[in-house]
Amino acid sequence: MQKNAIKCKTVKYRVKLLISTVFIALFMVSGCGNENPDGGPASEGKTQSAAGSLPGEGTRETPFKIQTADELVQFARDVNEGNTFTGQYVTLVNDMDLSSVDNWEMIGTADGNAAFAGIFDGAGHKITNLTCKNDAYAGFFALLNGMVVNLRIEDSTIEANTCGAIAAVTTENAVIANCYSTASVNGETAGGMAGSGTATYINCANLATEEMGVQGIVADTEGSTLMNCYTNRGGSFELENHTSDEVELGNQTRAVQNLNSMLGELSVKYEIAHWYRWEMGDTRPVLSDEKAVLISGVTKEDGTASSYDTAAHAWVFPELKSTASDPIKLSIQLTDGTAREVTCDARFEELHYTMQGIETLILCRQDETPETDTIIFADTDVVEIDLSAQMETPQSDAVEFIPIAYLDESGTVDGENTLVKIAQPGKFKLKGKLTGQVLVDLGADAIADGNKQAELELDQVEIKNTYGPAMKIENVLETGDTTYAGIRIKLADGSVNTLDGSNSMNIYGDGDASEGAVSTRMTMSISGDTGKLMVISDLEGIESKTRLRLQGGGYDINSAEDGLNISEDLEIADCYLVIHAADDVMDSDGEMNVNATIIGSTSVEHFFNARDGVDVDGVFIVGTSSFTNAAKDGSEQGLVNVKSNTMYQKGEKIVVTDEQDNPVFAFEVQQDAGNMVFSFPGMVGSTLHIYACDSITGTFQDGVCHDVTAFEKRTSFTHDGVDTFAITGMDNQFELDTIE
Repeated sequence: MQKNAIKCKTVKYRVKLLISTVFIALFMVSGCGNENPDGGPASEGKTQSAAGSLPGEGTRETPFKIQTADELVQFARDVNEGNTFTGQYVTLVNDMDLSSVDNWEMIGTADGNAAFAGIFDGAGHKITNLTCKNDAYAGFFALLNGMVVNLRIEDSTIEANTCGAIAAVTTENAVIANCYSTASVNGETAGGMAGSGTATYINCANLATEEMGVQGIVADTEGSTLMNCYTNRGGSFELENHTSDEVELGNQTRAVQNLNSMLGELSVKYEIAHWYRWEMGDTRPVLSDEKAVLISGVTKEDGTASSYDTAAHAWVFPELKSTASDPIKLSIQLTDGTAREVTCDARFEELHYTMQGIETLILCRQDETPETDTIIFADTDVVEIDLSAQMETPQSDAVEFIPIAYLDESGTVDGENTLVKIAQPGKFKLKGKLTGQVLVDLGADAIADGNKQAELELDQVEIKNTYGPAMKIENVLETGDTTYAGIRIKLADGSVNTLDGSNSMNIYGDGDASEGAVSTRMTMSISGDTGKLMVISDLEGIESKTRLRLQGGGYDINSAEDGLNISEDLEIADCYLVIHAADDVMDSDGEMNVNATIIGSTSVEHFFNARDGVDVDGVFIVGTSSFTNAAKDGSEQGLVNVKSNTMYQKGEKIVVTDEQDNPVFAFEVQQDAGNMVFSFPGMVGSTLHIYACDSITGTFQDGVCHDVTAFEKRTSFTHDGVDTFAITGMDNQFELDTIE
């Protein structure tokens, strides 16, 4: 019998992902002692004040303009004859079809006697039908010593020993930014952007398929710097040198968001007239010819200015002090010359500003705890709301019971619904059954009013809404901090509460886009001790447009889409969660901090899907999925992702044992899936065995058994190799041994 063993050890990863500080915006360099591909000196070249017949002055404001394929050919000859264009701007005005050129004469010479050292701006245009086939070097550029931005290369063929779609070879001064290629690139040292050299690559994508040859950004990465570059590799679309943020082919919305989000930083670092947006093509992200409107500065109404922090990837203000009752007005200057005025909470710590679908982070670093305490209603009477009661007499001025009639799909009126609207701040205790929705809306001005907070205690609540969220939070104080959340839900000790919601439907005003059985537009916390919350949804389970914190209590979530769908950060501490979802078990567009027992399952999507990574600490996690993000660098625990050659079948029993085959835990598969995910304290440094079993003796709760006394191994359990058997995040690496 074979047994499958996982040896756990700690590994430190060092990935160079910072933008090079060597590059100078004006590119006032030429050879600088760089070696050419053949080992000789790099070109010293000459700088001309004009570029033959090209119109323009070579400045950022009035660049040299290439309008036709013939002018592009002449430009290449100018460089090859010694004009390095050092510090000068050259831009494409139109798309370039090079089908009339039999074999492209590269820009610059591979012998190092001529290298472009200016700024070549594709301006979102594409070069098509480029054919460059040589023995030694091939590429649009032969030797690049400058910068190439906003360029698309499609339907082209590049072949040589050392080759790349943008450049065959680069120097340490070269930068390739916001470019993409679908070219077929083939050679011994071949890369999607470049073959070899020590350039900086930022916000680029190589979308060539496996059948088209090379996959990757640069073949020889020694000394290169890569930041936010994507590649189509082995059937997945992933961040180069950063595979923990893998994005599946066919589901690349996040990749487009990440690429667009980097444009703001590029506009601050480099003197480029315009940066161009990414969008979804038919099957993949593509660089468009639409100029991005980006933030060029942010100031407060009193003149306080922010500065861009490349480490935080955000515009950062110094410490701003303001009372909770005075909102802050910000002026956001844009690259199109216009400005936007934004009013936000006086105690804001971060603001996510979106323009053209491009999100930019604005941070305010404060040096003191906000004056508003979390327990602002300590001396306030609790308003008790019986959801089951007939509301002929209002229970409180703060609460409205509003009959609601819906039109169903057949046009029939369903009038047996009630909207319970909490319109004033305070503490509320809810009990009883309701068909309809509980809505918390303290007014449009609540977002910046420190007094507009609400605390809801749920005590044996049962709400069902077949037309929208069972509970919706619309307007309360927005603190940006789950510790000081403006809306707090508490689960009464010993209570079991059920919130059963449905798809989006407008029940109180225009513009409702709620998708969760529990939906909040504001930062929210849910807490408890022995209380339990059951969530049932035909879309998302719990949805937050900002941040969410789950602190204590038990949660049982069944959803037709994501179990938890959070637009920013998700914090989970001291909880017991059981989540069965059709899509992601947990999805966050920010960071996940997980310190809870989680039992989850999904058939086709991620267990953890977090844009900024998952921090796992002191928890037990087990479930099935098709994918998962790895634990991030610095996480106390790793995540093991076990992929089987055959699907894990619903009802199948799996046991994990230690090195001596003593059982650690057993798990009953809840949904058919390809992967099993697990983590537990003390896992690093141990050797683990995994078996599929015919029978397991022990007590199962929610599909998990921690007191296995006996198990019968089944020999048909298989895995598919070292590379996919165990995947984890940055400082915990798990290796597979197969032991006879």
